[in-house]
Amino acid sequence: MYDVAFSFAGEDREIIEKIKEIVSNEYSVFYDNDNHSELVGKDLYRYLRNLYANNARYVACFFSEHYYKKIWTNLEFTAVRERFMNTFFDSDFLIPIMLDNSPLTRDIPSFIGYYKHTDISKTAELIKEKIRIPYADNSIIQHRENILKYFLEKVCEAMQAHRLKVSSFQNKLYIENEGVKTVFTFSNDEFLNLPCVLIFQGELNTNLCAEIIITWERCSKMEFSIMHSFDYTSDDDRKYSAQDVVKVVTDDLIRLSEV
Repeated sequence: MYDVAFSFAGEDREIIEKIKEIVSNEYSVFYDNDNHSELVGKDLYRYLRNLYANNARYVACFFSEHYYKKIWTNLEFTAVRERFMNTFFDSDFLIPIMLDNSPLTRDIPSFIGYYKHTDISKTAELIKEKIRIPYADNSIIQHRENILKYFLEKVCEAMQAHRLKVSSFQNKLYIENEGVKTVFTFSNDEFLNLPCVLIFQGELNTNLCAEIIITWERCSKMEFSIMHSFDYTSDDDRKYSAQDVVKVVTDDLIRLSEV
């Protein structure tokens, strides 16, 4: 397993090569030009996806205007995205580095911090320091907060795609329909610290019954369950992906806002 794998566009190789030379003095780095013998004859589609998903402690993605246009960087970032979803942001393996002023991909949630490259030595030292820090999962409380933020952000985006008048502030989602504004409050279980997201219609302090409860467990990947206040007796034991949860919750909240 590599300490860190670099993902970058070929147009940025001159910068990345210099950063790699500094980092590789102390740590093992997957850098394509140093691994030709390892890559020859391999099914690169499967090999690279497996490498970025499973065989590097950290992945340093060097984002630029060129990064989003390349076939191979898109393949590499697909593996990063799958790793995100399988752990559901429960670990901080990604080191996102911005080489220019291109917008950060929307596949990275807004709560993930990134570094703006200004100097080769400073960027290299940042990567080394990140590797040097003991790798640890987030606490369960931080993990729950990140999942809440993710679902609130993605449900809001999904509703905007439906051309609904919707906005979010802190942990609340506002939907305006024919001049009537409905508020939904996203909350964690503050009493038992259970792994769940509770969605209330209205302000939290005025409604003690959650309309939707999202729970999860992690086996080889994150799996979610959904329970509705209007269907507590259901024996539905289906497991959902994060994307499926966003779709179900979006449809449910649109329906509730129209009642």
